[in-house]
Amino acid sequence: MGKKSYNWVEIIQRGKGKDVSRFFFDKFTTEEEATIKFHRKAHKKNSKKRLNPWAKKVKRYKKIHYVDKNISGLCIEWERNKFLEKINVPLQRRIMTLNPFYRYCEELYKIKFTQEEKTFIDKLFDPYKYLRWVCLFQHPNDDIINAILKFYVKYFPMSYNELYRTRNLSKDSNERLNKQHTEIIKSARQEAKNFLRKGISNVEEAIKSVKYYKKLEKEKDENKRIIKIALFEASLLYCLMAESNPKFIASIDYKFMKILGVIF
Repeated sequence: MGKKSYNWVEIIQRGKGKDVSRFFFDKFTTEEEATIKFHRKAHKKNSKKRLNPWAKKVKRYKKIHYVDKNISGLCIEWERNKFLEKINVPLQRRIMTLNPFYRYCEELYKIKFTQEEKTFIDKLFDPYKYLRWVCLFQHPNDDIINAILKFYVKYFPMSYNELYRTRNLSKDSNERLNKQHTEIIKSARQEAKNFLRKGISNVEEAIKSVKYYKKLEKEKDENKRIIKIALFEASLLYCLMAESNPKFIASIDYKFMKILGVIF
């Protein structure tokens, strides 16, 4: 981004730290799973079953769990900075929160999101849904912070502005909306209007009965189906907020676009 970075930012944006943070941002996982992903040979060598020294009469073996020390060190540091969220079922698993993104915006750009704005963004990138995976899939070479920035601006304010506010936010014609996403954002806006008119509050349940949603479920290619459904769900959430509280969504959009350099 052309500005001097702090050490924690460099760790997330470069080298192995960048890869490991992407891995933890995608889904709830463990340090050992990260070790298998990035240090498979070392894990295989060090995690074999060994004889339990306390079992004298019966030969009982226990599995030695191996975690790479660098990955362990990263997780310790990230937990200290409240970058990881824990879940204890079935094992103690962790996922990267959006706190690195919020801290980056505040420390490097003096842009602070309100708690209400954070709640909306957190819901958009719900760790129990697929949008995080789609975000990383669409930006395979970016660290999680730049992936979030680019993905949000392209698929939400850029899309909505180009279609409904008659303003093209993109300086690059290659970033213009493709036919597929144009269809998704138009359908999402129409359903958002319907939901608001009918006073539907339980969006997650209601969306499953939407004809367009059912159409997306019939997509045979699994990756395409996941991407389309995730984008439609997120676009519907965005459009609901854009239609019901335009000032609120405009504030979030402005902050994202300013950091990314789309507006000045």
